[in-house]
Amino acid sequence: MSLLQVIYFLCLQTEEDYTEAMSDPAFLQGVLANLPGVDPQSQEIQSAMSQLTKNDDDKDKKEDEDKGAK
Repeated sequence: MSLLQVIYFLCLQTEEDYTEAMSDPAFLQGVLANLPGVDPQSQEIQSAMSQLTKNDDDKDKKEDEDKGAK
């Protein structure tokens, strides 16, 4: 399980909705930068952030396509 998946899982365990925050790369970079022993500039973190952004873009594109089909 990646570090971002752990953070996301922990957010799901609360009653508050952190979906928007979890989709904000700047917020996630800030969180990661403050975790001891985590290098937000590492290849693994950069790859995870890139994947997260790609997934959000794909989701937005699909939602736009679904709206256009109606």
